Amino acid sequence: MMQRNRLFGIIFCAVLLILFSADLSHAQWWKNKDLTAKLKLTEKQSKAIDVIYDGYVRKLMIMSKKLMDNNRKLNQLLLKEDIDEKEVIGVADEVTGLRRSLMMDTLTMKLTVRRLLNKGQIKSLLNERPRVFTLKSRWGGREAFRKAVRRMGAAMKKKEESK
Repeated sequence: MMQRNRLFGIIFCAVLLILFSADLSHAQWWKNKDLTAKLKLTEKQSKAIDVIYDGYVRKLMIMSKKLMDNNRKLNQLLLKEDIDEKEVIGVADEVTGLRRSLMMDTLTMKLTVRRLLNKGQIKSLLNERPRVFTLKSRWGGREAFRKAVRRMGAAMKKKEESK
């Protein structure tokens, strides 16, 4: 059991690494002093973006774990000699729903941040970072990833201790 938990932790960390390391040039752009100066981003706007982003990251971690659990469950069902097709389709529907939720949460977070900015700031930001609001642009940098891994590790340790 402990071996399986360790394997799950490694896989989960790898997924987080992929999620948070892609496109690091856009990582937490609202904390870049040069860019915030060009945008004339206020401290209030920057703090609001932090709150929105932190909430998004918490949701992302929870949803990613659920997605991994359901993917694992789906694969286990498919490995069985005799399968219950209704159960397989049900789990596949859950996986599809979680993927949709992840995409919609990302989109909602970026739209919410966009509403905090005025038209001039949006124009300047898009000139500096044209892909910043696209779904391909990741806003989590290495430090966000490290924090997420520390939180996940602490949660896993607490779970193991409670058993």
